[in-house]
Amino acid sequence: RRIRRPHRRAALVRRRRPEEVTARRGRTMFAPRAFALSWRERFQPLVTSAVYLEKEYGTELLIEACRRLAQKYPNLGCLVMGSGSEEGRLREEIRKRNLEDRIFLLGNVPHEICLSIMEKSDLFVRPTYFDGDAISVREGLALGVPTVASNVGFRPEGVFLFEAGDVSDLARQMEN
Repeated sequence: RRIRRPHRRAALVRRRRPEEVTARRGRTMFAPRAFALSWRERFQPLVTSAVYLEKEYGTELLIEACRRLAQKYPNLGCLVMGSGSEEGRLREEIRKRNLEDRIFLLGNVPHEICLSIMEKSDLFVRPTYFDGDAISVREGLALGVPTVASNVGFRPEGVFLFEAGDVSDLARQMEN
């Protein structure tokens, strides 16, 4: 016979203020919002993206576009929110290109933190190869953040479009 223990919830349904939320990155605990705010002070322009770290979401395009733009904008930084099976490969790509000091994969963050990070950024990018009506694109626009997205799926008025898969076009739209 198995003895069942009562289920425990870590947070016990207590809503936390954004500055209280912490996340685990490896063995280290950090506060995503505070971390993002420190990047806001450190980088100009600050680019954000909220995607699954899977091939079809085009994060490698964003990494390459940021590498190209960093030559012209030495203070450019990029925060990518989300996780997925490609996370390890993308971290290695960032390391190989010597971009660890300017591109950071934040992992999954609570929605309210994601929005507060987006709001503080200079640009939001959705670099997907395939997409529908992405809510993050609408949220970027609603927050008043210039938004660049691939020309796939439905995109609301006001989004700067680039040809899906074309890193040069992405970099050009990010610069505009």
